[in-house]
Amino acid sequence: MFSSQVSAQSSAATRGGMARPTAAGYSLATMSPPDRMQPELLPTDPVQRELDALGQRLDRLLETVRRLHEENRSLRHSQEQLATERANLMARNEQARGRVEAMIQRLKALESNA
Repeated sequence: MFSSQVSAQSSAATRGGMARPTAAGYSLATMSPPDRMQPELLPTDPVQRELDALGQRLDRLLETVRRLHEENRSLRHSQEQLATERANLMARNEQARGRVEAMIQRLKALESNA
């Protein structure tokens, strides 16, 4: 993900006349034609390896952010459903409590009449 974005940006800058390093660490303007065909065969320097490692780490972090965002969305949806279900259960509980209290009152009235 990140590496391809860097390559696209670098290629665009090179086409505009400015020689910027590509993701592989090479300037396209200074490469000979055979090198342009096989940039993966050229050695990379320690700075480029570190940049590549940082790019990979950034890709993993971005994937983690995406996954956590999706998980968060799912948990919020579940929370909304549970809150709705809880409200419905509380309403049914209140209705049942009212019916039980009404029955108790009727039983007390029957008892006092007997």
